[in-house]
Amino acid sequence: MDKRRKPLTPPEQLLLREKMLAMVAEHPEWEVPRMLKEIRKALHLTVAEMARVGRISEPALRNAEAGRSSPSLSTVEGLLRPLGLKLSVVRVPRPDAT
Repeated sequence: MDKRRKPLTPPEQLLLREKMLAMVAEHPEWEVPRMLKEIRKALHLTVAEMARVGRISEPALRNAEAGRSSPSLSTVEGLLRPLGLKLSVVRVPRPDAT
């Protein structure tokens, strides 16, 4: 948790997590960089905290969020797993399909 904010109570943490899960479910079109950044922001985590949770370096997370590098699938799964998420493939209908 970002030290600039007051610590959250367990119910507040649960509410943030539920909002984050709903946000991710509403946006299956997000690519990995945006998804990682939105999840981190929704949970009020710093880059350092999210990197520590996912066991990757801070520069690696910054580069992944900025789209400057493509993290491996195992790296993305490592970032998502502690948050109760799993990387998957979803079918998005083509815009011209009726």
